[in-house]
Amino acid sequence: MGISEDEMLTAKKNHNIDDCMLSCVFQKMGVLKDGKMDLDGTYALAEKFFSPDTDKEDIRKVSVDCNKVSDEKIENDEKGCKRARLVFNCLKDNMKDM
Repeated sequence: MGISEDEMLTAKKNHNIDDCMLSCVFQKMGVLKDGKMDLDGTYALAEKFFSPDTDKEDIRKVSVDCNKVSDEKIENDEKGCKRARLVFNCLKDNMKDM
């Protein structure tokens, strides 16, 4: 699965990322691995995006809480697109106050 630069720019401009595009990006960034959330990869990535003042335990807690979506049963999700959306929504909802 590949994403063109035009597709990325359009998604960014419209603030609308397709679930499968999100899955691809998460896999490249280490958030998803083998169709499941990779806790260590997510934690490492999150640390890069937050200031050094951010409580590392808060980042770890959100990562652990959102990792639970890896256990949710999802129908017709061979490519991991729906799971990527669940992970994204969980991270977005839980990290907005950090």
